[in-house]
Amino acid sequence: MKEEIPIVIATSRHQIKVLKQLRQLWSQPGGGNTSILMSIDGLQREARDFAKVRKR
Repeated sequence: MKEEIPIVIATSRHQIKVLKQLRQLWSQPGGGNTSILMSIDGLQREARDFAKVRKR
């Protein structure tokens, strides 16, 4: 049985650090299949671009 543990990332700044966290998550076994809920506080263009980020 596989266990799925969704994660939540809450951020308002430091998008580069969040991207590094995503890359680290995706590099782990099963990380590419992990559900992610990202909550971004603020009106930053980079924050909206996070919605388009996916593992390739």
